[in-house]
Amino acid sequence: MKRMLNLLLAFAVLTMTGCSAVSFGVEGLINAPKLTKQQSEIHKALEKSIGSNITLKYPKNGDNRSAYVVSNIDNEAGNEAIVFYEYNSTVKKEGLWLSVLDNNEDDDWVCMAEVSCPGTDISKVVISSMGSENNKNVIVGYQNIAGEEKALEVYRYDNGEFKSICSDNYSVLETISISKNNQNGFVLIQKNVVDEIITYKAYLYEMENKHLVKSNGIDMSDDVVSYVNSKTGRLDDNSQAIYLDYLNADNNLRTEILYLNDGKLYNPVTVDKKGFGTRFNRPSGYDSMDIDKDGQIEIPSVRPMLGYENAVEQDLEYMSTWSVYDKEKGIVDKASGYYSLSDGFVIIYPNRWNNIVTMKKDLNSGEIVFYKYNGDINAEMTELMRVASVGKNDVREYADRGYKIIDSKGQLDYMVKLPDGSNEPLVLTIDEIQNSFYTVE
Repeated sequence: MKRMLNLLLAFAVLTMTGCSAVSFGVEGLINAPKLTKQQSEIHKALEKSIGSNITLKYPKNGDNRSAYVVSNIDNEAGNEAIVFYEYNSTVKKEGLWLSVLDNNEDDDWVCMAEVSCPGTDISKVVISSMGSENNKNVIVGYQNIAGEEKALEVYRYDNGEFKSICSDNYSVLETISISKNNQNGFVLIQKNVVDEIITYKAYLYEMENKHLVKSNGIDMSDDVVSYVNSKTGRLDDNSQAIYLDYLNADNNLRTEILYLNDGKLYNPVTVDKKGFGTRFNRPSGYDSMDIDKDGQIEIPSVRPMLGYENAVEQDLEYMSTWSVYDKEKGIVDKASGYYSLSDGFVIIYPNRWNNIVTMKKDLNSGEIVFYKYNGDINAEMTELMRVASVGKNDVREYADRGYKIIDSKGQLDYMVKLPDGSNEPLVLTIDEIQNSFYTVE
């Protein structure tokens, strides 16, 4: 209540004084941090050029999530800034806009260009070197309120002019390293509908003789309904690959891989099927990810946890196996363990746990409890460990009850409680748990 009164008071002060301020809207209130000194300077320069009646817009995906994307995008010293926004209803300029500001010799920000954008939101912004020149391309994916397909614009900033050099549409956009010229390209997955039959193709864009060139494209799997997750990671030879999780008609996840083979896109899932088949058919939520942050993407497959083999679907708990792709060997299993989708953590099983340890959720506390399995999931079992996801304000209470913090993420601490005085060899040490515990986004 006190916070609400403070917000109303602040609104009343603004109203009475007739202040005109940039609006963040609901999206901005959630995502907008306090502006840095640099961002404040950029924003003042933007207001001086176009006015203050704007609502900042934020990219929803990718590494650049700020409304102020700052990078050196031309062949001169110093950074440029790209700012995304909408005009408020009092201004007769509709839709999404961006402005480019340059930092001059006096260290002042100057608005150089304003561009209308083909969408209602920004999906992704990528700054990428794609040619032999120093200029970087600004790759922006735009999305509309309705529709899976997004709009792509590739911009170039040169001699004070910011212009689009390529337009296309896509479902998935990812950059990829092109080793032959030590530069980057990008890959688009595009949806095609012919006589109500949906197919997808992948295309490579790369710079040749200062022009963006689009490849002929390769077919993706014929059971793709929609792509839900994409990540870039390295392969066994340190080359790059794009991992694509998609939903099929049964609403299950599967995974495809794209990489460059002799300069052309290659999809081992559709070509040689090395170890794939239906192996990676799994429930929604089990995304491919780099669990241990080693640069390789792990693809999960699942099977019922011990004791859940005959459980109905809503009661199933899964044992996950994470595998990596090797160009020569195909699929290589890396580790197995439990992935808590709801709490966002993974526990890799040590070898002595394999085929003997199961888990249950404590319905009263919400904790994940691991047990030595005795053949009946509903019978009394030896408890080995319990994991609690604890808010910062409750950590002291749990610590007083013998729980120890093993990891943290945002406002959550992950705490573990081990049995007191147990001689059971399956009980892990705190060091073993910390080395086997990973938080996931």
